[in-house]
Amino acid sequence: MLKFYVLVSGNRFALKRHENTIPIEDMVIVINTKDQLFEQDAVEYCTSNGIEHYVTESDGTPSKGKNSLLDLFEASQNDYAVMVDGDDIITEYGVLYYKKLAASTNAPDAVALKNQVGFNIGLIHYSSSNPGFETNKHGDVNPDSVHPRKWYPFKQKNVLEDCVESLPVGCTQRTWAEYCLKYIGSNETHHRITFISKKAASMYRFNELVIGEDTCMYLDYYDAHRRGALNLVFHNEEKNPTYQYDSRVSGIVEKKNAEARQKGEIPDWLGKLVEKYKEYEQLGKLWATGS
Repeated sequence: MLKFYVLVSGNRFALKRHENTIPIEDMVIVINTKDQLFEQDAVEYCTSNGIEHYVTESDGTPSKGKNSLLDLFEASQNDYAVMVDGDDIITEYGVLYYKKLAASTNAPDAVALKNQVGFNIGLIHYSSSNPGFETNKHGDVNPDSVHPRKWYPFKQKNVLEDCVESLPVGCTQRTWAEYCLKYIGSNETHHRITFISKKAASMYRFNELVIGEDTCMYLDYYDAHRRGALNLVFHNEEKNPTYQYDSRVSGIVEKKNAEARQKGEIPDWLGKLVEKYKEYEQLGKLWATGS
């Protein structure tokens, strides 16, 4: 059996739109938030609509919530899970694709996405006070009221190559770019893991980074795949996306980067992710792109 585990923490519009593509009977809502009012509203919404849901302890970081999701899946009777960040979208095609995959006789242990597709709003910066965007009394912005621009959020070949060519050897940004180019395919900054088996869930937990936990999880699973410990496959999202990253719902990455820009500093999460890359490299857990 396959379930779509949706991790939510704050936006009520984003919470409710998942039923547009995911059948309610196939959905599990994981409520991981420090906002007590949102927690109450999310529980009420799930209860009134007959959606399986759980409230888990939050420390304000995505990795804490994602590890709670893994704990719930591992303790369940379900054979497979699709992990969904609550701000993002599983497409109709994605629901069919993952269901078909779970029902197959040779289902993989993990699926990683390449050429990932997303929505953003270009250079427009919005808030609940901006005119033209639908909001509710809590200040949540309805992402679907914001005219989007389709983009490839993690394909940053030009940015990465520019860092390598223009920045000093050993600086944080250049080192990060070098690791991405060497160890992540499709010229992306990371590959999201979506579909997982019980076996895969039992092997790892998300690294306790505020940002970069998805990168580390991919590196863990790809290393296990290359060592023959599990079967990982890639899905090319370019033509038929299963998952859409949505930055119209302001997330922690945007907030941290904005804070750093205001101070004229490099985001602190970048240095912490570089240290993890170095740690993985010393452990022999990194595989060169195309190897």
